[in-house]
Amino acid sequence: MREKPVAFSESQMEEIEVCLDELVRNTGAQEILLANIAGRLISARGRLGERETTATGVAALSAGGYAATVEMARYFEIETEFRQISYEGEHHSIYSSTVGNALIITVVYDHSVKLGIVRAFTNQAAQCLQDIVNRALAEMETDDQLPREEALGTEFSQALMDELETFLVEEGSQ
Repeated sequence: MREKPVAFSESQMEEIEVCLDELVRNTGAQEILLANIAGRLISARGRLGERETTATGVAALSAGGYAATVEMARYFEIETEFRQISYEGEHHSIYSSTVGNALIITVVYDHSVKLGIVRAFTNQAAQCLQDIVNRALAEMETDDQLPREEALGTEFSQALMDELETFLVEEGSQ
């Protein structure tokens, strides 16, 4: 079952960045990509982080790879949810792991690092990220229950109303 898309606050994004930076330090990963299950890029480390359009494409491919694995499992009548995917190359490998049902974290590393190290630290990062996801979902649920003006914030609501009023006055005078 898929969760609804998660929206992260600025402080939660900072926590995500810290979590990914720690994963880079612990694994020596060359690239790390965090995307939602639909393939929307959330954050990237390494060269991909410097080229957003490439990172966005790779995020979609990562999610697509996960979706393809889920579909293959259905054809084989396998009920187990796959949480990890590993691709092994001659010089580099790619390891992807889901974070709950909301995110996919993808790690690119060379063969100087053992898969077990990458898995262990990626699982640790996934737990950190899952905690952030849980808090974000709880905040989203709370926001859904607030009256519209409270959810947006009084100052923002007032600024929006002022801007709308100014626009309508200008349109009416033309």
